[in-house]
Amino acid sequence: MSAGRGSGKSVFIMEPLDQILNLVTEAVRPSKIAAVCNIPIALVTQQLTSAIHERRVPRSRVLATLEKEWQEEIAVWLPAWNKTPRRISIEVIHQMLRDSNLSGFDVTIEELGLYLLCFEKPFKDGEIYEAVCDIERTLHAKIRRVLMQAHGEHSPDWWRKGVPSGVREECVIEWENDKEYVEYPPYSYTTLGHLQEILKCKENTRLFKSRLPLSANGNEPNMELILSDLQKLTRIRNKVMHPIGAAPPTEEDFFFVTEMRAKFELTKWR
Repeated sequence: MSAGRGSGKSVFIMEPLDQILNLVTEAVRPSKIAAVCNIPIALVTQQLTSAIHERRVPRSRVLATLEKEWQEEIAVWLPAWNKTPRRISIEVIHQMLRDSNLSGFDVTIEELGLYLLCFEKPFKDGEIYEAVCDIERTLHAKIRRVLMQAHGEHSPDWWRKGVPSGVREECVIEWENDKEYVEYPPYSYTTLGHLQEILKCKENTRLFKSRLPLSANGNEPNMELILSDLQKLTRIRNKVMHPIGAAPPTEEDFFFVTEMRAKFELTKWR
């Protein structure tokens, strides 16, 4: 916001993007926003496209400004629009929609381009699954390495002293029930939940606090925050691994998981 002068009073003028985002939150269409703000529709859609990429507004919020029936009709054209190389222009799609039986359809070409962008998935199929798996593999490998270095690499003490008894028992049961991969040690059967139990074990807290990656500002990691993030990661993992009856992962879930993968990157451990 900027302040104006002249009458002795401060007059605050809302910046165009802030005004656009506020109106989108109120479910106002981009073309209507352009009229209210007295700015070109192309500028509105350009600002909203940037805001989506910068995560200032979710795609679902922009889509909510469009009537449900129109959403369904536009979505029909998404496969043709996404095809590479693209063989159909936005002008053709726009004309087809105008010629359809949609009552009162008045979406502009600029708005149509924005809505097609919003229908595109913010991540490719399987990308969030791969990110979750990367995090789990990293935690599995690094936790084992830290415990071995602390209790002896060639001694069973790292398993007995570093892994809580309840986790050990569950892993051994899984190991004994697996007739195909008996050559793998019981630790191979640790789940994301088990790894959290190892991290939050009282005897391990100080050890892992000194080995986990530093926070973004260079401070020691906050173990409570890390465990809270891992619980959230587990909930997202369950959505991905058990999709039946579960809400699909959201944009927020996707960005959270990708940030977690970057945070726990192998080279950042100490």
